[in-house]
Formats: sequence, C-alpha cells, structure tokens
Amino acid sequence: MVESRGPTTGRGPLAASAHRARRAGRLLLVEPDAAALAALAALGTEGYREQRELDALRIEFAERLCHPESARYIAPCEHVFRRRWQTSGGWRFPAPEPGGSADVERCYARLGFEATDL
Repeated sequence: MVESRGPTTGRGPLAASAHRARRAGRLLLVEPDAAALAALAALGTEGYREQRELDALRIEFAERLCHPESARYIAPCEHVFRRRWQTSGGWRFPAPEPGGSADVERCYARLGFEATDL
C-alpha cells in the first residue's frame, strides 16, 4: 500500500508541525526513562509530573498501553470514541468494529511502536 503524500509529509506549510507531532508521538509511545522525565519537566507539566517518580510513570505506561488485562488499559479503538453520542443519561459508545483499530495500528507502525515488544 502506498501512502499518499499530503500536508503532513514532505514540504509545505504543515510539514514542520507534522514532524514535531511525529517526534512527540515517539516520545509518548516509548517507556519513560530519565530523558523523558527531564523532557516532561522542561515542558512544565505542573500538577502531574511533580507527584510522579520514574518507576510510577513506567508502571502507568505499561498499564495503559501494554497489558490488556489492566483496568487502566486504553484499547487502540479510537473509532469508538469518535462515534460516541450523548444522551440525557450520559455518554454512549458503539461496539468496536472489526478492523476499527487500523488507524491507530498504522500510527503505531509509523512510529515504530509495538506494545508486544515491551
């Protein structure tokens, strides 16, 4: 499959922003280390990072991205959240579709992220 070249690739007004977004994505999909902790500190993540030690960040990372049995796991099914609707009783979410995580999996592949390698 050949990926189309659009405003987020190559040259153009959005190319630099797309490059920064890809770099940020790589940072988010890598187990936290001392360098990541320093980067978070440099960003001024007040109210969150100050209360977190590196070991706690690593545990949270694993629980959210690597262990489907964790109650904190975030499944790569963003299509479910995009199709949500609100009722008087709260938010409702449709059932996941087969292959619905393909967009997320493509992003993971582009960033070189494989949860099973962690």
